Amino acid sequence: MSTIDLVPTSPSDLRALAEQSNAWPFEQAKAIVNRLKKNPKDEVLFETGYGPSGLPHIGTFGEVARTTMVRHAFRVLTEDKIKTRLIAFSDDMDGLRKVPDNVPNKDMLATHLGKPLSRIPDPFSNEYPSFAAHNNARLRAFLDRFGFDYEFASATDYYTSGKFDAALLRMLERLEKVMAIMLPSLREERAASYSPFLPICPRTGLVLYVPIVEHDAKAGTISYDDPETKERMTVPVTGGHCKLQWKPDWAMRWHALGVDYEMAGKDLIDSVKLSGKICAALGGTPPEGFNYELFLDEKGQKISKSKGNGLTIDEWLRYASPESLSLFMYREPKAAKRLYFDVIPRNVDDYQQFLDGFRKQDAKQQLGNPVWHIHSGKPPKADMPVTFQLLLTLVSSSNAENAETLWGFIGRYRPGVTPQTHPKLDAMVGYAINYYRDFVAPTKTFREPTEGERVALQDLRDALSNLPADATAEDIQNVVYEIGRREPFLDHAKKGKDGRPGVSLDWFNMLYQVLLGQEKGPRFGSFVAVYGVNNAVAMIDGALARSAPRPPHQAETIRSIAKLALNDALQIHALIALLRVQNSKGINSQLSKAGAAKAAAVARNAMIGYLVTLVARAYAEPKQGDLHLCAAAEILKTDQTSREIFDCGDKPKKVADFEEYWAKCRGDHRLPKIKNFRDKHTAHLGVVQNIPEPAYRELFEFGEATAQAMEWLALATGVAVNPIAGNNDSALSAEAFWKPWQESSFL
Repeated sequence: MSTIDLVPTSPSDLRALAEQSNAWPFEQAKAIVNRLKKNPKDEVLFETGYGPSGLPHIGTFGEVARTTMVRHAFRVLTEDKIKTRLIAFSDDMDGLRKVPDNVPNKDMLATHLGKPLSRIPDPFSNEYPSFAAHNNARLRAFLDRFGFDYEFASATDYYTSGKFDAALLRMLERLEKVMAIMLPSLREERAASYSPFLPICPRTGLVLYVPIVEHDAKAGTISYDDPETKERMTVPVTGGHCKLQWKPDWAMRWHALGVDYEMAGKDLIDSVKLSGKICAALGGTPPEGFNYELFLDEKGQKISKSKGNGLTIDEWLRYASPESLSLFMYREPKAAKRLYFDVIPRNVDDYQQFLDGFRKQDAKQQLGNPVWHIHSGKPPKADMPVTFQLLLTLVSSSNAENAETLWGFIGRYRPGVTPQTHPKLDAMVGYAINYYRDFVAPTKTFREPTEGERVALQDLRDALSNLPADATAEDIQNVVYEIGRREPFLDHAKKGKDGRPGVSLDWFNMLYQVLLGQEKGPRFGSFVAVYGVNNAVAMIDGALARSAPRPPHQAETIRSIAKLALNDALQIHALIALLRVQNSKGINSQLSKAGAAKAAAVARNAMIGYLVTLVARAYAEPKQGDLHLCAAAEILKTDQTSREIFDCGDKPKKVADFEEYWAKCRGDHRLPKIKNFRDKHTAHLGVVQNIPEPAYRELFEFGEATAQAMEWLALATGVAVNPIAGNNDSALSAEAFWKPWQESSFL
């Protein structure tokens, strides 16, 4: 990767400029320089901390990235004459207080609550010897991925190997001073049993929060009563038999390692003060540092490694470059910031803008440019022909699902630019496709233009159509701007070059919302230049067609028919159920014995007549104002708008499903028999023909088929949501109606 040629400066000249810079890494580094003036030393130690009770999150990365920036600034201020080291320290001897939300095998972890993280099995796999080892490996992997210069340190290793022994004995010697610092900060009930030393139970392996009943500074031991066996136990504070509560632990570490710089979150301000006092009580000097603001998730809540809210490193790197993440970390470290997916596009493009501007700056200005700090004083050359926002808009407008489609647009816009010549751009193309698929496409909605906006869009379409083939992005932008110079888009407070009123952002926002289905986008002229004028014209045509006034339709009439048809379908099912049950279980025999045969016959014939009427009228040729099934079918043949209305959305049946089934019913051989039966016995509406009367079975089966056609119209129009089957009690009702006349009722 080639780098930008910096304005020539010697180390001493660069230091002089750095001393004048107010960039926050230099401000922090100046504090370390002043510290060395008071207490000179040959090596400066920077530290960051990590609690491996959860997976490393983006805040962990941010602390290392920011500390690295301060470390490099210090090297510039000292002309690299003082050795520096950065330790990434893992508190992996802490006891597991609760099971994290974002890990597997929670039940297994729950059985190890209270044990040091380095002595709990790995819940993810058998690849690592412990939960802490797995999370430590994840931490190191992503720090290595970003090329950080650091040394990894494990609390378990430092405690058990004896590296902390001298500092632990010092803590024991000065226990009263440490307690005097800690106790005022504790609630009364906790202060009564508080001890900075936490013994590791030799029986259970748990980190014990128990009162220390005796301590022997000369012997280097503490004594406590086992909370279960009540046995008095004495253990050394060295060799990994104990660990410290976290605030004394932090202070002990600063003292033992000689840490010169460590930053911490705003939520730890009081803890930093307490640990600083304890460090001083041990004879050390608290490190320099500052308290950065916290990262917030999309709900404004603090991100947490145990909750797994906010963004992970891998998630950011699926949608954007590592440099964009580093820029996010550089910016305003003392201001609270939302750390969610919607911040990514801005940081990608802002990084490119800073990189583009770097070569135009003098040496002093370059030291205030974020890319100088992100790349440790050696930023790469800027060579990004298009912006990330423009790529996102290209993906959105073309619905591109592959990189080849986007490269087709890019290659036409910038001949000679290929994935091989611009690998960074190729990576950004992939980021844009991922971001579009995951965040833009699921929420993409097009706004309907007003009538005035439709007129403006038509004028823009015509103006773009008249542009020459070689029109530049600037030519296109001028046309877009000029078309937008009308009410309600005029900005009277902003004048154009000709003194006329300017164009408000409402004009461009309308273009994004109506044409692209998004709230904002890149410079519109640049987008059209890459996308192609003809493609842009076609996109406007699509928007105009999509929002064109719909012709008159009879959707409500069809819905009214569907409601009536659904009611008819339910009655058909009820009548068929009543007739079927009457002809079973000896019911007719019992009616005859009771002298009710004639009345029963009249009732049966009435039911048959009504059933025939319900079925046959569905097929009658419609007249003006008719509201039966055939009328709906005839309307749908020519009413395309109603079809589109009904077919929009997720319905159990479509209009075509109803029409296909209706056509089968219209051609069924049983229909003429039923119509003739109606004419002969029921309504006398037609000429009786020499056609056989339908058998009961034919009447019932065709009646059920007609009811299904009625049901499908109701489902297709949204009148019904669920099928009749499973939601119909006709059979049960018929059984209940005839039950008194069943043979079993007379036994």
